[in-house]
Amino acid sequence: MSVPPPLSPPTAPASLLRILLGLRARRATGVLEIQAGGSSRRLFLVEGELHLPGGHPLAQRVAERLAALRAQRGRPLDPEDPLHELVQRIGEVFSEWRPERWTFRAGLGALPTDLVGPLPTWRVLGVMAGAGLDDAEVERRLGDPEQRLVAVPVAPDPTGLGPTPEEALLLERLRLPMNVAEVLAGSPVPRPELARHLARLLALGAVRWADGAPEPEPAADREFVARIAERIERGLADQPLALSVEEQRARVADLLVRHGGLDHYELLGIPALARVEEVQVAFEELARLTHPVHATRLGLPAGERALRVLFEAAARAYETLMDPERRRRYNESQLIELPAGGPTGERREAERREVARAVFERAQAYAGAGELHNAILLLEQAVQTDPRSEYWAALARLQARNPSWSDRALASFRQAIQLDPNSADIRFGVGQLFEQLGDLERARAQYAAALRLNPGHLEANARMAEVSAARGEGKAGRGGLLSRFFRREP
Repeated sequence: MSVPPPLSPPTAPASLLRILLGLRARRATGVLEIQAGGSSRRLFLVEGELHLPGGHPLAQRVAERLAALRAQRGRPLDPEDPLHELVQRIGEVFSEWRPERWTFRAGLGALPTDLVGPLPTWRVLGVMAGAGLDDAEVERRLGDPEQRLVAVPVAPDPTGLGPTPEEALLLERLRLPMNVAEVLAGSPVPRPELARHLARLLALGAVRWADGAPEPEPAADREFVARIAERIERGLADQPLALSVEEQRARVADLLVRHGGLDHYELLGIPALARVEEVQVAFEELARLTHPVHATRLGLPAGERALRVLFEAAARAYETLMDPERRRRYNESQLIELPAGGPTGERREAERREVARAVFERAQAYAGAGELHNAILLLEQAVQTDPRSEYWAALARLQARNPSWSDRALASFRQAIQLDPNSADIRFGVGQLFEQLGDLERARAQYAAALRLNPGHLEANARMAEVSAARGEGKAGRGGLLSRFFRREP
């Protein structure tokens, strides 16, 4: 077998970020040799993902943290985990390299045998994409706020450490085209921070300008399907499918024969007027039945590939039917007949509220299972769909559990108070957060506000007594910078 010739640039030098993005998109395996500043450097890729040679100064630490990440089996990485710092350092070093010439030698034969990895390549590239991004550069990249952006399918990171929570929020919102002003508005994330993440996603090719381009299929990208597949797989591990192999094989075989001629409703086995709760239940049942993890158990021809086709079709149906506007367009395009007097504007508004409620309840389930990352992402969707004080307060309480997100939690509590200024529970939650921040004076003010609204609030009474006692002993806090989010109570 002949060895493929090395790849090299035919024209002017490209940025290292652009080179690595291209190699990752092609899932390339081999050695990238770079000439920069009179020095020669080498990077190692397997299936498009970066690896370190075993002799690299950071290799041992990276290997330890990657092993710990794998042991977490999909749970969110602790914000204080050293892997974040290691990824940041690697990305910052790479961002300083300015290739004058480069060559890529494809094939496993060129790689060292002691590689460590894969690295969280998406995060490394994200650091590179954000290098030198000040406010002026962000505004220049984003340009006209009325221009529309749309998410682009990207390969999931095999480490599971893919987009940051802010990037995941943006990618979820941009599944359908939206202009820059809209996507940055109404978010719990401060606008300058969200704008920087959006500019990074543009540089990474994860979003693109949408004007004049066809809208993508809502659930077609691999990352979305991978996220849902991980969730369903965890559920199957906790609660296996209650079907015999023969029953499951027969149902899957029947779907494989028929699914090409079924619309979304028929695939899920629900009527055209099914409520969002019915869509959710039907999808969960079908996804559990057709998850690719069953391939070995069922022993079907081309088992995993066949199951993946069914699973992705179910995911596409699910996302379309859970969104009232996409569902309306789908019904029109497929000539789905609805009974006379179909959904009015009032009915669509009710459906929007139902979607938000379903998302909120899923978030509560994730939070109860300790999966805070997924819960926060879902609550961010809920407040965008139907901004209720209940949803904002739930989001704030989860954000408050991450010390690095105290400012976001305060901003979310502020939204909740604006929507429901007479909620004692919300005021109590704000008091807890101020107490957590060591600002006992502000905490006491919020507990007092909660008790004015509900004198029988037992928890507020208890915390008020403790904080007042501490304050009397001279332990009260002076009031932090973040207390500007709320007026001091008299």
